[in-house]
Amino acid sequence: MPYIKNLNKTKDKECECDSWITHWEKHRGMAAEKCSIYNCKETNLVGAHIKKVKDDGKHYILPLCRGHNNSNKEMYITIFTYYLSMVSANVQQTCGK
Repeated sequence: MPYIKNLNKTKDKECECDSWITHWEKHRGMAAEKCSIYNCKETNLVGAHIKKVKDDGKHYILPLCRGHNNSNKEMYITIFTYYLSMVSANVQQTCGK
């Protein structure tokens, strides 16, 4: 099942993009339109630092609404989002190249 969890203590992380939501949009090549959590329609978004519940040791950025970005629970996303929409939070692999 495609579940994610927020990462804690990421406010000090930075990249060369203007914001983490800009980072996601730049590396996905599209505008973030709504929260990535299944059935959430919120459009006030942030670039959230997340990890897969079946942890692969990597950290990702996904567009989430502020409510879901503050959640400590496991959250369900679609298979499409799970495999195709996550952007690496590792700036050495993205904007820091």
